Amino acid sequence: MSDSLSKKIIYQRIRNRIIEVLELFADDGSFDFSISNLELWHDWVDLERVDQLAETVLTQDEVSVIYKVDSAWDCVEPTSLKHSAEWQALRSEAINGLAVFLKRGKMSESKENVLY
Repeated sequence: MSDSLSKKIIYQRIRNRIIEVLELFADDGSFDFSISNLELWHDWVDLERVDQLAETVLTQDEVSVIYKVDSAWDCVEPTSLKHSAEWQALRSEAINGLAVFLKRGKMSESKENVLY
């Protein structure tokens, strides 16, 4: 028996982490934690690899969300304030994006899901 994980399971786990970061950015009550952990987004999102994820675990709508959130994320600085336009834009994209991702919800972290 092998302990190695398939690429698809790894990609499913990455997708789940993206959902968790979207949840964090969407939650108005976690601003202080979110702003101090902005880099979580790029810990899990690498725009050069989005196509690889799209082939296995992301819908086209989810890919679109990633690009929109990333664009808003680029405008936010660690010194941004809670009510600043750039933070509110990121939060808005995260809320909208979360709704898209939650249509299918989180995927299994131990077995391969089928992409619909």
